Amino acid sequence: MDEPDWFESRKAEHTYDNNNNHTSIIEYYIIGNAVDGYEWIKDEKEEYVYDQNGNCIGTEEFEYNTEAEMWVSRRFSELHYDSSISMDDIAGLSVYYDEQPWNMSNKLLYAESMANGTAFTTVFYYSGIPTNLSESTDNQVTIWPNPVTSILNVEAENVKTVNIYTMDGRLVLTQNENPHQIGVAHLHGGCYLLKVTMNDGSVCVKKFVK
Repeated sequence: MDEPDWFESRKAEHTYDNNNNHTSIIEYYIIGNAVDGYEWIKDEKEEYVYDQNGNCIGTEEFEYNTEAEMWVSRRFSELHYDSSISMDDIAGLSVYYDEQPWNMSNKLLYAESMANGTAFTTVFYYSGIPTNLSESTDNQVTIWPNPVTSILNVEAENVKTVNIYTMDGRLVLTQNENPHQIGVAHLHGGCYLLKVTMNDGSVCVKKFVK
């Protein structure tokens, strides 16, 4: 078989700052022909902003408007970290920290983004149970359904209060009234810990998935 011919079709330019942080990527595609010649056309661009610790705290995506000859912002994200939490295996939504240009030395918690006039937040979840909480092995508390969409049912006697924590130990919900039906529709998808406290002070912790 004949060897295939390779033709240039796209290229990317990468820039870095004095601290070797990856600050931008500009992608081009090629137009033209062998008779009239070829020309590289700007297509997309991404820019990154870093804090003093080298963590990326902002990303912005652009597309090039060839008629106006200018970059048009398509999406902007602010990235938030918690340096008090040690890095461990990531669960839930994926963070491609082997491919992304930013430093993952601190745990990425969530990204607040604006795209096409719509604001939204992406939350990243991590495996590992907080040191102050561990899942109970006894069966004094039963929860269902699991995974849950909107209402988490808690079957137990003498429940005083329930608390829901993220897997990094942040309290996101406390409920004292009607602790047997917990509304979780507002929570982001991921793994959570349900801490059930009884009237006698005993505690049971169950893991569930939203």
